[in-house]
Amino acid sequence: VFITQIHPCCINCLGSAFWALRWFWRLRPSCTRPGWTSYLPNGPCCTPRRHRFVYDGEVDSRGRPEGRGTWRDDSYHGEVLEGDWRHGQPVAPFVSRVFGSGAISLGLRVGYGTTRAEGVSGSSSVPRRVPGGQMRFGAIGVECSVAGGFLAHL
Repeated sequence: VFITQIHPCCINCLGSAFWALRWFWRLRPSCTRPGWTSYLPNGPCCTPRRHRFVYDGEVDSRGRPEGRGTWRDDSYHGEVLEGDWRHGQPVAPFVSRVFGSGAISLGLRVGYGTTRAEGVSGSSSVPRRVPGGQMRFGAIGVECSVAGGFLAHL
């Protein structure tokens, strides 16, 4: 119950309170791997074993991943993600491998053309067309499972 219901609620409530997130996961420099950061994967109450992560690459003025870089996390469900980053988030193109299972995902850019009135992230049960049928074109990032577990539970 904590991991599936209370933990997500706490994260949503804390939002951008970075100090609270640092406290919850007990972030600190790793004693065993210089340059890495250690954390408790489920917060202070559920797991005594610490895991580690590191980001190698370009960063923005706030210290977030920006540009080209590699994220590595040594927990079983952690991942090695190499690719492009914007404002601390991975953006296509990228390659991600889950550390424990070896499952691989690719972030790809896909081109599209549409005459629908709603935006790319919008949806409608009754789609409308743009007046005059004017075509819009663009590219969006998608993540595709290409090897291993396909995360069917999501």
